[in-house]
Amino acid sequence: MKNVFVRIFSIVFLLLFFSCSPEDGKNGIDGIDGKINGVGVLIFTGDITNEEAAEIAAEDIGKDTHTVIISNTTNLSIINLSGISTLTKLEVINNEKLQSLNVLNLEYILDKGIIEGNESLTTITIENLREVRSFSIRENDKITNITFPKLETISGISFLQNALLENLNFPALKDISNRLFIGSNSNLSNLKIDNLETLGSLDIRKNEKLTVVNFPELLNSRGISIRDNGMIQSVSFSNLEAVSNDRIDIREDLLEIVNFEKLTTFSTLSINSTQLITSALFSSAQDFNRLQLNSAGRLSTETIDQVITALVSITPPITEAVILIHGTPSMQALTDIETLRTNGNTVTVTE
Repeated sequence: MKNVFVRIFSIVFLLLFFSCSPEDGKNGIDGIDGKINGVGVLIFTGDITNEEAAEIAAEDIGKDTHTVIISNTTNLSIINLSGISTLTKLEVINNEKLQSLNVLNLEYILDKGIIEGNESLTTITIENLREVRSFSIRENDKITNITFPKLETISGISFLQNALLENLNFPALKDISNRLFIGSNSNLSNLKIDNLETLGSLDIRKNEKLTVVNFPELLNSRGISIRDNGMIQSVSFSNLEAVSNDRIDIREDLLEIVNFEKLTTFSTLSINSTQLITSALFSSAQDFNRLQLNSAGRLSTETIDQVITALVSITPPITEAVILIHGTPSMQALTDIETLRTNGNTVTVTE
């Protein structure tokens, strides 16, 4: 009787469809004597225990299972859903004692994944996920590491207010068609998305321990915003070629090193730091409207030489651009600035 009670009140599930071909079992459902291929929607909620959840997973997960919702549980600490390879939707929300989520064999989420508000969650096993439309991981207070080792493509992904999160690692990720948002993860110190090539937009803000942002293989994006992280000293997009729609906006008080050495096309690029900028690579900048390097911390004389020498050497010559610089240029840089002005650019230097 307890098991019947649990099924009715602690786990809500709906069977959305069955296959009923003539070759099926004698009750008209796939398998021998009508054994089904899984429940379409599984919802785990309430006071369900680990043992009860394991029993339901063993009995009701099958190829027809397309949605799993684990929500507002009070006793569940471990759940193993490794029998699932494809879902339409995965939601894990507000589970008070949940410590471990295992979806080891999950490869595809056709719509969205959400892991949110699980105050005790420390482990997410999701090692084989390859593709998902969108994923949000937020407000999980105890998770320290998030790794998606096989994820290759996604529309949008966000990480927000995971208080103890230290490491984000996506070694296979190549394409994010919409937005990557990383915000207010107060202990995040290591961000590795080293093989990403295509990105809709990037927004990194208020991650207080992050010191380096590096996207070494990124080729194009629609917009980049990195601001108010507090500790970032170096920003590098060494292979980025074009930012097509929005601006590049970097506002970091401790920023000293900037690398956009292959960037050719952008509208506005703005760098703002209270520190002295000691290196700024813009070796390929050609098609742009505005380059703002007039931050409060100034550019070193050597950095101004680095920037101006690169800009004046580009062929065909840059024209009709606005270039703003804060610092003391060398005599050679002053000569090259006059060349840029002769070519129809507005160059303003403030000391």
